[in-house]
Amino acid sequence: MDLAAYLSERKIRPAAFAAEIGVPPSTITRILRGERDPRAGTIRKIVEGTGVR
Repeated sequence: MDLAAYLSERKIRPAAFAAEIGVPPSTITRILRGERDPRAGTIRKIVEGTGVR
């Protein structure tokens, strides 16, 4: 499952998820739009925030 599907399925707004994992909302928005590839630290936070192992 990709991040957009995860957020949609759980009805989580990108800005709320960003706040939860401690990254700027624009980072998540740009990742979702395909405008930016996440850095390693951001990937780690996303993985931890989604509970993916």
